[in-house]
Amino acid sequence: MDEEKLIIAISFLLVGIFLSPITMLSKSSTVQKEVTHVTYEQANYSKVYQQTKNSVVSIKSIPKDPEETVSEGSGFIYDKKGHVVTNAHVVTENGTTGVYLPNGEVKEAKVIGIDIYTDIAVLKINASQTELEPLPLANSENVKVGQPIASIGSPFGFSSTITTGVISQKDRLLKTKTLFPVPNAIQTDTPINPGNSGGPLVSMKGKVIGITTAIRSQIRQYSGVGFAVPSNALKEIVPKLIINGKYPHSWIGIIGMNIPPEIARYSSKGFLVNQVAENSPADKAGLKAGTVEYEEEEITVTGDIITGINGKEVKNLEDLLSYLHENTTPNDTVTMTVIRNGEKKQLKLTLGIRPLQRKD
Repeated sequence: MDEEKLIIAISFLLVGIFLSPITMLSKSSTVQKEVTHVTYEQANYSKVYQQTKNSVVSIKSIPKDPEETVSEGSGFIYDKKGHVVTNAHVVTENGTTGVYLPNGEVKEAKVIGIDIYTDIAVLKINASQTELEPLPLANSENVKVGQPIASIGSPFGFSSTITTGVISQKDRLLKTKTLFPVPNAIQTDTPINPGNSGGPLVSMKGKVIGITTAIRSQIRQYSGVGFAVPSNALKEIVPKLIINGKYPHSWIGIIGMNIPPEIARYSSKGFLVNQVAENSPADKAGLKAGTVEYEEEEITVTGDIITGINGKEVKNLEDLLSYLHENTTPNDTVTMTVIRNGEKKQLKLTLGIRPLQRKD
């Protein structure tokens, strides 16, 4: 009998452990509060925060010109040598940049390199090894839509703030302050506000999958659509910024548009060339610019439609920019597949170095 009572007691104990919070409410409001607020997912976020909090910094950049705006953002420790990664739009080269460590210390930073095309900047601070806890970079190609993530940074100056969400979509084309958008950007619903810029977007394993760089909003505050430069871009660009202070991007020298529905009869996918820069690689290779001309019910397409590069299909501008970024360097020779006057042609083109162009 004693053995049966013992088995029954253990059974009730096991059932009690897995009872829902509503069932446990009758026992104690304190216990109910603890169980309700400590879910499996929240425990993961808490663990991620503990893993990363000592690697995320706040950044303030003060320009020499007092009439220019002070810039504030976030960043993360890249290595034990004191390199810090952030957004290019957070820092100024003509002024003083301060990096605020998680322990409360502030360090004056030197700007090592800036790439405005991907909005990536590298700073360097003098700090002891114990103050530097680098964050590892994940492979951003492996992220999945719907995957839970966290953003850590200093929104509105509130340092070490964690916000959470999911990967909303990947491989977005992100506009920057230049004429050249960033390919393969990550879209997220994680709350991102002014001050988050340059901070890490991390996976549940505490690895960086991107750095938050922009929001889509009419009021410059979070509205559910944020973007991050992917970690694979960091892997490629940051080491070169550390060594050379700049990153050379491949350049063709064209402006155009994705295929609109009304000219799908000519090609259902590709990139229509509207302008070719003079003396550019495209100009030297013989690419032809054109337009879509409308005459009553007739539609005429002049100019080349790019449908491939080195045998890789080009469905739109995103495909073209992604291929150039991931597979080429300036001075490489590539084969462009185009449709011209309904005929397929192949042109050899030697890539140049992208010139600096900012938006007005």
